[in-house]
Amino acid sequence: MIKWSSELELGYPEIDIHHRVFLKTINKFLQELDGGIDDLKENLENLLYFLTDYVETHFSEEEAIQKKINYSAYAEHKQTHQKLRDELEGLKRKYWELVHDSSDLFLLKLFISNLKEDLINRWIKHTKNEDQLIFLNYDEDAI
Repeated sequence: MIKWSSELELGYPEIDIHHRVFLKTINKFLQELDGGIDDLKENLENLLYFLTDYVETHFSEEEAIQKKINYSAYAEHKQTHQKLRDELEGLKRKYWELVHDSSDLFLLKLFISNLKEDLINRWIKHTKNEDQLIFLNYDEDAI
């Protein structure tokens, strides 16, 4: 379970709400990992659909805010978002190619472990390190 902490707080309410929803959804998924293989697959597919929608909505809104406040590292941050999108697409491809039709519980759990390590931990690191920089010195009146 991943707990919300002040390190994740950016001080920009809309974005902080997005981040909280992300963590709440991830935590709900992680708590449901004790089910059988069919339940795990269903939960995992729901999570992958959520992540796809979340990434598009959240990144688009965050990038729009960056443009409004003339964030100096906008281009680099947008590239980072694209890398995260690409990582998610790669994980989704792996799921549909390797895991979806398999009845191998070990393979499914390995995929979930990789999802947590690769994508979720990367997202947390991104929020703590890179998203924090956006809102350090922004002009609240610019938004």
